[in-house]
Amino acid sequence: MNNIIEVNEKEKDLLFEMARKGKYLGAGVEGTCYLSKDEFGSLEAVKILDKMSDFYHCADNVIMDSTFGLKSFAFPKKVYSQNGEVVSYTARYYNDFLKPNSDGIPFIINTELLKNAISRFIDDLKILSFYGIYLNDLGFNLVFDNYNLVAIDTLNYTYKDHDTFDENIEVLKAALKNIFRYGCEALLDTDINFDEEINRLVEIKNETYMKKYTKTISR
Repeated sequence: MNNIIEVNEKEKDLLFEMARKGKYLGAGVEGTCYLSKDEFGSLEAVKILDKMSDFYHCADNVIMDSTFGLKSFAFPKKVYSQNGEVVSYTARYYNDFLKPNSDGIPFIINTELLKNAISRFIDDLKILSFYGIYLNDLGFNLVFDNYNLVAIDTLNYTYKDHDTFDENIEVLKAALKNIFRYGCEALLDTDINFDEEINRLVEIKNETYMKKYTKTISR
């Protein structure tokens, strides 16, 4: 199955028209997201790049959801391109508990569930970082479905010639602090110092890795 589909101008216009019939999810500097359904009837997000932007995304260079299969990153499932440039893509959809419910009432976030989700996010982040992938635009592009912490709107990243884990950890800290300070209405049932919590998780993971590594080479 080809997950990169080339479209002409007429097909692109039809694609945008169909997307706009879905529920509006949000917008950024490059485009707009809507709720849709895939061919199996499951909910998915559709992003259409319908705004003038200086960004250029080559379809052949996009990290797809199937590339790493990481739960914490909603990379595109299917990409639509025009002359090789991304004009739209679909991705996994998550019900975001960081936003109020349908009645406008903010959710109360269980901090232990959030801490566990951050821990799993760090595990996936370590894999991306090993390949030199640096997250340019994590910003407010995180959702929490009461179990998973997931990065969305995932086209903006760069490649570096070294492991980017330490840099990406700082990006994650900044994103979480910004979201809970300015970008969401959800309430935490217990305050979290995100710098301290993430540093603690990273230290535990490093110690676990060193124990496994030491055990392996001592055999």
